[in-house]
Formats: sequence, structure tokens, C-alpha cells
Amino acid sequence: MPIRLTEEHVRTFAEYLPRICEAMCSDDQYSCVCGEFRLKTTGTYHVARVYIGKKYISLHLTELRYMMYMFHVVHNQQILYLPTLSDVITYARAAQHSTVYVEPATSANKSILYPQLYEELKTIM
Repeated sequence: MPIRLTEEHVRTFAEYLPRICEAMCSDDQYSCVCGEFRLKTTGTYHVARVYIGKKYISLHLTELRYMMYMFHVVHNQQILYLPTLSDVITYARAAQHSTVYVEPATSANKSILYPQLYEELKTIM
């Protein structure tokens, strides 16, 4: 079963990734604990582990470096998406039984691609 990151986990991960990469490059131990979210080096084979509760994934230094650059994009996308969530839910409810494209409310957030959202909704409903 995959590990699912909450908004807080994404923010914490993006913040601490540079530090853990730096520690791994200099063969130092590093640990970050924020509630059930833990990030730590293992000291073996340049591997770090990301824990959420008792579940964890192991990541090599090259993977962490890639994620360090990518996770800021993920975090920024999350910041933009979360305020639009209520508009997405409202649109999904309106479109779920429709067989033709439904125009969003005039007050709906303009940064959502509603035609694409409609097509995606149709594939799962």
C-alpha cells in the first residue's frame, strides 16, 4: 500500500529535503520528526527513509536530489489547488449525471481547466 502525503507532509518534506541531501553527501546522520512523519538517514548505502506511522519508503541520494527540485513544484501546485477544491467539488457534483459538457458557475475559479476536468470525470463515472 502506498504512502499518502498530506498537505503538511508535503510542506515538511519540501522543507527538509535539502538538509537530508546535504547530510547524506557529507556522511552525516540526519533525522526530522514532525508528528507521525519522520525523515532520517539510515547510514547504509546512502539511503534515507520516509516514515508515516509504521509505513516507510527508502530513497537513495539520487532519488532525493531529484525530489528536492521537483517537490517545490508539487508544493506550489498544492498551494494553488487547495483554495479551488470547493469549486472542483461543486463542479463534479453538477457534472456527474450529465452527458454533455457542463459550464462552470461564473463565480468558479478560472485556473481550473473545466473541459479537461469534465472529460476526466466521465472516465471514472
